[in-house]
Amino acid sequence: MERLEKVPRRLTLKQIDEEVQRFFRGNKRYDKIPVPIEDIISQYYRYEIIPAANLHHEVGLEGYAIPHKKEIYIDQQIHDNTSPNRYNSTLAHEVGHLVLHREFIGKFKDEDDVISFLTAFDPEALDWIEKQAWTYARYLLLPSHYFNKKLDNMIKEKQLVDMSAVNVAALLKIPIANHFRVADKMTQIRIQMYLENGF
Repeated sequence: MERLEKVPRRLTLKQIDEEVQRFFRGNKRYDKIPVPIEDIISQYYRYEIIPAANLHHEVGLEGYAIPHKKEIYIDQQIHDNTSPNRYNSTLAHEVGHLVLHREFIGKFKDEDDVISFLTAFDPEALDWIEKQAWTYARYLLLPSHYFNKKLDNMIKEKQLVDMSAVNVAALLKIPIANHFRVADKMTQIRIQMYLENGF
């Protein structure tokens, strides 16, 4: 397959946050904590979630979507993990691709299309696509209208007002992650994003 040179849209954090807020305004039944990511995938997008053995080992991915078949494949170990946090985060990442990158993944019919895309796409643009999908996932599972207030209250309660964003994120990532049922790393980045950018 020839190298694909098409450049993905470069959305700002604020634009991605606004995209997520628009989703919740139009879909009130999903606007709760923890965000019912499986329901969003199965009821709103009408995709089936399929566990795939050794996906990460064989393909190098934790998950991927096949829009042609309306399926999302998730590495079996992540799917079967007793903690839902990483699983939820991986699912939300795939939703990020469905929303933000339809022009690239919309025609995927099978795993071979995914692999061809990964090898044929400009590596810098591919990196940007992945970052955008993770950003979307953070705003989807830690939505501003709940997350900002929760974090602000915890910072005041624990008297962390004068601490750096990095230190606050390190201290609060686990309780926030458990409250929203999101992976610790995703939560840590989201806390820093909010404290440094205001949203």
